[in-house]
Amino acid sequence: MGNHKGLPLQFFEINIFSFYGLALYNSQSTMNELSQLKWRCRRGMKELDVLLADYLEFRYDQAPVSERQAFKALLERPNTDLYAYLLGPKIPTDAEMLNVVRSIKQFAQLR
Repeated sequence: MGNHKGLPLQFFEINIFSFYGLALYNSQSTMNELSQLKWRCRRGMKELDVLLADYLEFRYDQAPVSERQAFKALLERPNTDLYAYLLGPKIPTDAEMLNVVRSIKQFAQLR
C-alpha cells in the first residue's frame, strides 16, 4: 500500500504538504519540522498568523541557522509579546530574536 499506480508514497506526502501552503521541502528542513512550525505559527490572531506563516513559507528555509533557531524561540513567546514585537513598539532584548523580528517585518513590507 506504499504507492498508488507506481508512484511512491513520498510523492503524495510532498504534494499534499505543498497543497497546504508549504512547498519548502529540502534537506535542511524536514516535512515533520515544517508541519510542526506551521502549527506553532497559528496563534489565533489573524495579524500574527499571517506574518508568521508567510515568513515560514517564504523566508524560513533560506534563513541562516541562527535566524531559524531564533524564529523557533520566538514562537515560544506568548502572543502578547509577539504582537508587541511584530506590530507594536516593543523590542526584543535578545539580539538573535531582534534579528528575526526585523526579518519578519522586512519580509512583510515586501509583500
